[in-house]
Amino acid sequence: MPYVRNVAVMAFLVLLTLPLAAAAETRYVSDQLVVTLRQQPADQAEVIATMRTDTPLEILAEEGRYLQVRIPSGEKGYVLSQYVTSELPKPLIIARLQKELAGLQQKLAAAQKAREAAINELQNIQATLAEESRTTEQQVTELQTALDQTRRELQEATERYDTLLANSREVVNITNARNQLEEDNARLNTEIETIRQENKKLLTTGMIQWFLAGGGVFLIGWLVGKLSRKRRSF
Repeated sequence: MPYVRNVAVMAFLVLLTLPLAAAAETRYVSDQLVVTLRQQPADQAEVIATMRTDTPLEILAEEGRYLQVRIPSGEKGYVLSQYVTSELPKPLIIARLQKELAGLQQKLAAAQKAREAAINELQNIQATLAEESRTTEQQVTELQTALDQTRRELQEATERYDTLLANSREVVNITNARNQLEEDNARLNTEIETIRQENKKLLTTGMIQWFLAGGGVFLIGWLVGKLSRKRRSF
């Protein structure tokens, strides 16, 4: 498997960078159910411990078909090299992959949750924007209606102003005409009063003249009558 080879290469490079005195290689028990750890590098040597598949081993030395190793408990012994591999065992690979898969699933779940939250937030924003848009449209409609009403009122006010302006001009003309009429009336009243005085004087003079004329006629008649009586008496 490429993944296994890459891991092995990386592990080998890391081991090369370590000091030689501490350069202890780690290998694993290969795909066997149980492997024995012996006191000596011999098939009949005493068994110190048994190791299951995938047990990590610290390689201390190589002696023929055997490897001197240290197991996780700290014990040292020998194990057949044919049962040891430097490649990462499949169960460990599977466990690592399962762990990585679990991590990815967690990340995926978190991403899915974040995505759902983002979708909900987006839907809320869209709903808010839609509501604000409806409110804005309503406000625009109301403002347009108010603007039209204001324009009509302005037009009516302008027409009333023009009418008042025209009427004010007529009022000025009427006022001037009234003043002229008052002046003419005063002048005519003066003239009438003058004429009345003159008529009164004429009337008085005429009455005197008539009185004098009537008195003369009466006197003449009286004299004529008196003379006539005197003539008859003679």
